[in-house]
Amino acid sequence: MRNYPVKLADLVIANGQTESNAISLLKTRYRGLAIFSPGTLTGTITVEVSPDGTNFMTLRSGSSDVAIAIDECVVVDFVAYQEIRLKSGSAEGDERTFQVRAVEEF
Repeated sequence: MRNYPVKLADLVIANGQTESNAISLLKTRYRGLAIFSPGTLTGTITVEVSPDGTNFMTLRSGSSDVAIAIDECVVVDFVAYQEIRLKSGSAEGDERTFQVRAVEEF
């Protein structure tokens, strides 16, 4: 089995908003995701996932929410959900773009 890095669509939280767009992971062979945060954030950013593309819930690792800080890369090792998005604890003061990469198995 081979692994290939893949650039996915960016997750973007618009100015004045708290939620990003969602990226669909349905019918993919992604083994893991890396999310790269920008150098400025207004609120605390958490990762949300959806099993059905409609209902989102906070992604947790053990007993902690998966959060992303300023200038940080967070790796999500196991992709077992249909969509992923980000949520800020407060309205962002400008547009925030998070680059997303995946490892795809063939």
